[in-house]
Formats: sequence, structure tokens, C-alpha cells
Amino acid sequence: MALVHELLYQTKNFEQLNLSEYLTELVDHLLSSYHLDIPISKSLNISTKMASIDSIIPIGLIVNEAVSNSLKHAFEGKEKGEISISLHNGTEEGYVLSISDNGNGENSANDKETNSLGTELIDSLVTQLDGNLSLDKGNGYNYTITIPEL
Repeated sequence: MALVHELLYQTKNFEQLNLSEYLTELVDHLLSSYHLDIPISKSLNISTKMASIDSIIPIGLIVNEAVSNSLKHAFEGKEKGEISISLHNGTEEGYVLSISDNGNGENSANDKETNSLGTELIDSLVTQLDGNLSLDKGNGYNYTITIPEL
């Protein structure tokens, strides 16, 4: 939330914010906050630059929750980790947000928390965006969220 507030002051545009800049800063902040014993690389591919404040806040909360869960649970026993985030206008349904890690997938501690508060939060935020969520846990966690508009 503080990052959104900072962007609002920098841009002076209260209707649209730079989504790419925001998500990059958010992920960088999360990576620096968790002190893991293994290197974690990030890959961000955000083709959509601007988003409304009504979209950017729930998207940021979704990314925060998914990335935090990955950093806490996904990489146990791994030598290195990777977190990938992409957002693009790819379908007639609108925008596609993908958040994934190369962690332990179904075998991770995160999987034992399927009905956790974090999962409920992500579901609620996707609903707030009028989106749809699918989760693939075969090779790490991969959230795919379609959002009709930003």
C-alpha cells in the first residue's frame, strides 16, 4: 500500500498508475525482506504499463500473497529458486496475470495450507477484479488469473 501511495505522489495521476514499475518494486521489496539461504531469481514480463487504482491495489495484494507464500514455503531443500510474474492482454477475456515459482509444488508446506487465509484472500481479490483463477501445482505453483479490465 505504501508503494501505491508513493506512486500516486510521484505521478500526480490519480486514475492510472505504472503497473510495471509498481510490481517490480513490490517484488524487489519482498525478495529483500526474506532472508533465504538460497539465491532466488525473478522474472517479470509486464507488457501492460498502466492500470487504474481500483485494479492495481488488488493485483498488488495478490502478487504480495503469492510471492510471500513462495518465499516462505516453496524452496525447502532446493539449491536455488525462481519466481516469475507476467501480465499481458492476451485473450478476449482481457488480461492474463501469471505468478509462478519453481518450488516443490504439491509437496510443499504451502500445499498443506490449501484453505488458508492467504488462499481465501487471493480468491476474494480475484472475485473483486471480476476475474477467474486457476492453480497448477505440478511443477511449483502457477497461479493464472484472467482479469477483464485494468
